[in-house]
Amino acid sequence: MNEYESREAPARSASEESYATEWRAAATRSDRLLVRMNYEIRTAANLILGLTDVIRESELSANLSNNVSAMRIAAESLLREGAEIIDLTRAELGSLQLCSTSFNLHDALQQAMNLMLILTSCMRIRLAFHVSREVPFAVIGDPERLSQILITLVRAAIDRLQQGEIWVNVEYDSNFVNGIKIKFSVSDNGQRISPKSISRLFDGGLDDETATRGGHELAFALARHLARMMGGDLWAEIEPKVGTVFHFNVNLPAAPTVDFLQLSEAGAAVRGDLRPLKILVADDSVDTLRLIRTFLKEAPWTVESADNGRIAVAMAADKSYDLILMDLDMPEMSGYIAARQIRTSECLNKKPAVPIVALTAHNETEAASKSIQAGCTAHVTKPIRKAALLDTIQRYGGDWRRDAIRR
Repeated sequence: MNEYESREAPARSASEESYATEWRAAATRSDRLLVRMNYEIRTAANLILGLTDVIRESELSANLSNNVSAMRIAAESLLREGAEIIDLTRAELGSLQLCSTSFNLHDALQQAMNLMLILTSCMRIRLAFHVSREVPFAVIGDPERLSQILITLVRAAIDRLQQGEIWVNVEYDSNFVNGIKIKFSVSDNGQRISPKSISRLFDGGLDDETATRGGHELAFALARHLARMMGGDLWAEIEPKVGTVFHFNVNLPAAPTVDFLQLSEAGAAVRGDLRPLKILVADDSVDTLRLIRTFLKEAPWTVESADNGRIAVAMAADKSYDLILMDLDMPEMSGYIAARQIRTSECLNKKPAVPIVALTAHNETEAASKSIQAGCTAHVTKPIRKAALLDTIQRYGGDWRRDAIRR
């Protein structure tokens, strides 16, 4: 045996190879089950939250209004905590993925903070937010997951305080040379968190204690996973004059500024008065179709529906629509195949490309990427609020959008 052979790792036995193969197969099956579970939870939550929106527009007694609000809070809690458990488990399996897109970092952060300001609007809590001048505007990354990490830290601070102040600081990390690393810090003037409690937050992993404890532990464990997937980390420090400060940093490569500004200008054109639109909704759920029609009943828009992808393709070929809202999971023909066939028909018949928005409970990165590759203009996940649906239709249903997506 020569020197090189003596240093080689011992070959795995047939039983070890068999075990590894079985483990990978089991992990794949588990991941598929988690994806399906996530889909079913989001589909049900979409209906519950949508119906509470509709009910709250009616005149309600104080008692009924309180009951509806409690129902909404419970549904939102189920959606949030269910998503945290599923995402954390997928992260443990190594199957959780991030998207990579150009976005305005400052806008994404402001939107996240606006959500937190809504939470504190009726509380005696002041929320201060500062972004350093050195922080770039156009970056590449996953804006939703980035916002999720920040919201986790701020929400935890809000829940700890009865009154007081929370400070959020965002700065450029000049010590990092490979890419652009941004550091986020969240602090408050509340009681300091004990080292034991901090350690419990960062135990990490989906162990038995974390799985049953609930609270913010799952959210923090997931946030730390996400930060590390973005090339950074999440940690806490106890500072003498401030108290407990939570930090996280992420690596965000610079985006092409010109392309990003063009996208921003396109997005800015969606505002204005509503104009008549003809919309095709492809969805096999009667409840979802009823909910969308209810949301849009006061808008000057004509809504037609198809309960499977094959019918949607035929209707798109026979009529002209300003927008198609496409579910991805449908009988006979999926939304992916339907979108691809609609694009093929448009090319063959030299018709302008109609905007197709995937409106689905699939929120995984791979589902969004797959829908765009199939020819969808955008991917919007359920549950979707009424205001968000109206904004989506305005954003993608106008004639100004046609040239941008023509294929």
